[in-house]
Amino acid sequence: HALSSKGRGWFEARLGPDVKIQWFVYNAGPSAMEAIFARSIDLTYVGPNPAINAYLRSHGEEIRIVAGACSGASATDDVTRFDPSNTSPTAAGHLPEARSDFGVAVVSGTAYLVGGESPKHVDTVIQVRAQAGGTP
Repeated sequence: HALSSKGRGWFEARLGPDVKIQWFVYNAGPSAMEAIFARSIDLTYVGPNPAINAYLRSHGEEIRIVAGACSGASATDDVTRFDPSNTSPTAAGHLPEARSDFGVAVVSGTAYLVGGESPKHVDTVIQVRAQAGGTP
C-alpha cells in the first residue's frame, strides 16, 4: 500500500529538500483520479479499474500507469505497454525481479517501485530508468 511509505522519509530523501510532500487519503480510486485531472495531486495509488478508465479518458495524454500483477498466483517480472490508439498491449521488457502490488513514484524519468510482494512482502526499492524508445 502506498501509505506504507508515509512518515518514513523515503520520498523526501529522493526528491530533495525543495520538494514538499503532502499526503492525502481518498475514499475511492475514482476520487483520486479526479484529483489527478484537477492537478490537485501528482501521484496516487489506485486499483486497476480507476487507473485504466482515467488512462482511456485522457487518451494516454495525462495518465501513466505503472502496475504490478500476478500471473497464476505468483508475481511476474514482465513489463507491458498499452497503446490506447490501437488498444494493443505489447511486451516492453522485464523488471530485475518478479514483483506485484508495489507503490511507485516517477522522478526525472526514473521509476521507483517500492515494496510489494515477491512472492512474500518485500520492503526494498527497484529503480527503473526508461531506455531509448521508452523501454525499461
